[in-house]
Amino acid sequence: MIENISKGQVCICLLIFCLSLSIISKKTVFFFDEIDENMDLYSEILSSKLIKKFSSKGNQVFIVTHKKKTIYSGDKWFGVSGSKKGSFVENITLVDCKKFLSINN
Repeated sequence: MIENISKGQVCICLLIFCLSLSIISKKTVFFFDEIDENMDLYSEILSSKLIKKFSSKGNQVFIVTHKKKTIYSGDKWFGVSGSKKGSFVENITLVDCKKFLSINN
């Protein structure tokens, strides 16, 4: 059965599974690294809404993404850049996110 679903469908199922674990585990912080990579547009929008609703209940979700639809699930954004001395992390705005994604996509 699972062999018949797409990689994007696997990603959305994994996201739902991980977020539902919060009920059992009482965990309130989640990290996802490009969970939306293989999602189609509909799944991106669905996952963004799901994450937004989940985080509005006091949970924190950290997402590494390169997808425009996913950035709308956030209420705080960070930019990470590299240099010879290491990584630099700074607060950025939603507008900055959109500009960065427009340049790199």
